[in-house]
Amino acid sequence: MSRKQWVIFSILIWAACSPQPPAPDVDINTMKVIIWDLMKADEYVLNVRHRDSSENIKPVLAQYQATVYQLHNIAEADFKKAYKQYAENPVLMKELYDSVQAVSQRRSRAQIIPTSPKIN
Repeated sequence: MSRKQWVIFSILIWAACSPQPPAPDVDINTMKVIIWDLMKADEYVLNVRHRDSSENIKPVLAQYQATVYQLHNIAEADFKKAYKQYAENPVLMKELYDSVQAVSQRRSRAQIIPTSPKIN
């Protein structure tokens, strides 16, 4: 084996054996539900509660976000840490937001498609 081949082989082995990023602290199923609820809270505050453009919405938004964290028994700092872990891994982040989008689409379809009446 030539020296050049040896160097390339060594680099490939080193890259393959490099440590993988650790799994996020919060699993993807929990994260998608928390993100979905945070998105709903944001939409509610921005579209329903925020009628007066001179009103500062940051405290109201923070209150709703705190309620979501409390509902899911997670501290804001823990959520942000887990979110950062997902953000540092693009594959996991894509999977997370694809899951959130799937939840959104399922909920939208459930609201649009009425159940058909039973015909005897």
